[in-house]
Amino acid sequence: MERNIVDFIESHVTEVADLAAKYGDALWRVKKNGRPADRRLLEERSESLRQVYANRENYARVRTYDDEHLSNEEITQRQIHLMRLCFAAAQIPDNQRERMNELVGEITQISHTYRVQAGSRKFSLAEVREVLASSQDKKLRKALWLGARGDLGEDVGDHAIRLVGVRNRTARDLGYANFFHMSLQLQEVDENNLTQLLNRLITATEEDFVTAKAELDSSLKKRLKLRTRVVPPWMYGDLFFRHQPSEKKLGFDKFFAGRDAADIARAAFASMGFDVEQVLSKSNLQSDDTKNVTSICIQTDRRRRGIRIHANLLEDEASMALLLGDLGRAMYYEHIGNQLPYLLKEPCHPLILDAIALMFAEEVRSPVFLRDMVKGNKSTITRLTNLDVPRRRLDRLLNARWLPMIIYFERAIYEDPGRDMSRIWWDLASIFQHLEEPAEAAGKREWASLIALAEQPAEHQNVLLRQLIASQIREALKEATGSRDLTGNEKAGEFLVDRIFSHGATFPWTTLVERATGRPLGAESYLAGY
Repeated sequence: MERNIVDFIESHVTEVADLAAKYGDALWRVKKNGRPADRRLLEERSESLRQVYANRENYARVRTYDDEHLSNEEITQRQIHLMRLCFAAAQIPDNQRERMNELVGEITQISHTYRVQAGSRKFSLAEVREVLASSQDKKLRKALWLGARGDLGEDVGDHAIRLVGVRNRTARDLGYANFFHMSLQLQEVDENNLTQLLNRLITATEEDFVTAKAELDSSLKKRLKLRTRVVPPWMYGDLFFRHQPSEKKLGFDKFFAGRDAADIARAAFASMGFDVEQVLSKSNLQSDDTKNVTSICIQTDRRRRGIRIHANLLEDEASMALLLGDLGRAMYYEHIGNQLPYLLKEPCHPLILDAIALMFAEEVRSPVFLRDMVKGNKSTITRLTNLDVPRRRLDRLLNARWLPMIIYFERAIYEDPGRDMSRIWWDLASIFQHLEEPAEAAGKREWASLIALAEQPAEHQNVLLRQLIASQIREALKEATGSRDLTGNEKAGEFLVDRIFSHGATFPWTTLVERATGRPLGAESYLAGY
């Protein structure tokens, strides 16, 4: 039986390796050129790759190998399990996939073209966000919030419920309780562990959140001259109270004006023990109006590395952060062990890869990075850091309340979409965000105006998990090297390579986190950061 399993894996790798490399090459061409012919080629190669995993006979075989744990070799069994996840994700019938894409497209189209009427003017959703971030006009804020939340929600609500229904039917046909449950299973996220994490996060932040929100409410009442006991939701700086945008930028962009982001990145990564020259030499970083992405790291062929970055870099903080993050991803790809079999020669999990990118991107506001790599004025760095830290702490705290709320909402809607989801939304908002439903919005399906529910379903837990992972890795980095900073930390590269990068996908992501940090994933390191 062991020989049969090994032969099955080898046969699969032979079939898929060249197709995956051709897909990676086509993806690079699309990002680099964006020509219609390149897009058609990408679609063709994507479909060829999907057809491999859509094979029901092979899916049944790999599922049996995985369920019955027929291999005595852990590294073989791990490859089987990763194959199973890929096959399972491709089992959705074409007609159901097309129907889901159709509904998502309808919701996206309505949202992107939606205009909120306020007086004689119509506002796009982007303009609504700008008004909420800075306007002193209370009537305008209210009108735009009600339109962007209540009216838009009503317009897309039926589509959203139908989409939940189609997703649930698809999941049940494949043997899962519902779509949310299926998504967690395919992403190797244990629902019980996730629930425990969310509960710990909410309990641990409750007291601080009460204090912070009281201070924020007091500040808003003073700034906006509010005379109400309760601050209505349209007075906060975000449609969903996910974060509190500042009225103006702090001024970090000035450090990068007239500077070459690639040169800064070279020096920064060298100070950590990484050489990024080979990746940068293959990359395309120049600002170009024809480019349609800000930054993406692509490994065209895991057998030959082929790692490169496509970016549209400007001379500002955001571009620097994107480049740092994608070079972090590139170093992960670059340092996966050569001895690993093909199926394990990839990052452990998207959560780990994104957490690493987040860690590197966060260096952009590190005083060490700004002082030693960017050569910024020390007094300016100190002044901006002192302004930035409390803002980031508040955003981190708001985030720690918003993400658990929306995760619980998604679980609820996929468990039973026939319930009064508007009532459930505001019940959760009351518990997690301490917000009250305004009378003007009663009965409207405001939840449906959160278009991410349609476009990125069952993804909010991943946003939270990668933040928790990044915080815990950074804490372990400090314990091992004496510094939380990556920049200027000569042992940082060695730490990341030895504990994370070199193992590829050998372990489940939860096991890798525990091995790398010395403890299971928790919320403590994240909470210590706000």
